Amino acid sequence: MKALSEASGLKFEWFKPREDDEFFEMVAAGDTYGSLEVLAGDLSVALARTAEGEWIFLQTGHGILSIQAPGGGREIGQFRPGFLGHGHLAIRDGADFSWKPVDFQGSAWGWHDLNGMPVMLFHKLGSHSQVGDPLLARRTMELRVPPTLAPKVALLSCLGWYLKVMHLRRAPAPVEAALAER
Repeated sequence: MKALSEASGLKFEWFKPREDDEFFEMVAAGDTYGSLEVLAGDLSVALARTAEGEWIFLQTGHGILSIQAPGGGREIGQFRPGFLGHGHLAIRDGADFSWKPVDFQGSAWGWHDLNGMPVMLFHKLGSHSQVGDPLLARRTMELRVPPTLAPKVALLSCLGWYLKVMHLRRAPAPVEAALAER
């Protein structure tokens, strides 16, 4: 797996390589930069891996998502959901980000800094859908990361994709159909 720091100027894409499991890869220019594996059928536990680190995403109640380091279970941050999928990420080192749509239609979502400036955006990539799953159409990531946030890129990439998967999997059927068209 290559480090995201080695990938300046590339467009990243999350996709599901196999239909039979809940495993996703982040690739660019034919190389793998990260993965996300959903470990529980209800999406309550997932493992994210990059060359920069590993994290466990764990639902802890009231929609709060705990971000933990593997092994010792030390919490390194929390994501608190808001209205209609929005939310706030607080990392223990003092970094804060908001998760929200970029436009009214919700065709792109992203991480924003405390000044509201986007640092990472997730766009749908054309009409190309996942193997057997039109809701999880391939998504491309656009990075606008100031050098001070570079160490957070891997975590934000994985957590953003996990939030998209969770949002699409838990949407009611009429909402699913509308989201699949975007």
